[in-house]
Order: sequence, then C-alpha cells, then structure tokens
Amino acid sequence: MRYIAELERKVQTLQTEATPLSAQLTLVQRDTNGLTAENSELKLRLQAMEQQVHLQDGERLSKTFRFIQTYGTHIIVGMAIGGQDLMCQAKLFLYNSYIRA
Repeated sequence: MRYIAELERKVQTLQTEATPLSAQLTLVQRDTNGLTAENSELKLRLQAMEQQVHLQDGERLSKTFRFIQTYGTHIIVGMAIGGQDLMCQAKLFLYNSYIRA
C-alpha cells in the first residue's frame, strides 16, 4: 500500500511539473512557427531583390553593349593612336555618363 501511495505522489509531482512545461512548449512552438513564416517571407524578399539586381546588371550590360556597338571602334582607334584624341576622351566621358544613367 505504501508503494502505491509513493507512486501516486510521484505521478502527482510529475503532472505538476509537466503543466508549466507544456505551456512553455506551446509558446515555443508558436514562436517557432512565427519565425519560420517570417524567415520564408524574408527569403522571398531577398529573392526578389536578387532578381532586381540581375535585371539592373542586365540593363547595364545592354547599355554597354549598345554603346560599344555605336562608339567602340572610334574609341579603340583613338586609344591606339595614343588616346590624345579629344573626340575619344569625349566619347569615354559620354560612355561613363551613359552607363550611370
């Protein structure tokens, strides 16, 4: 009889300890779910930002390509003769302005 009473007391003690732990577990699970959702949202935003950067890089490359198609030969010839050509320098300035626009 004494053994059964001792076991019942241990069960009661464990149940008393388990109640706040169960509440804590619920809070931690809720926090985890919230953080997981926030993490997913941030990953999507990061992905969108990376795509935007790629688009901007692509636009910059397209501008560079178009500029080189238009003025590349003149710039190369100007540089080949010493880069002193005022027109060459003007085109390089134009290129820098064009790319940054």
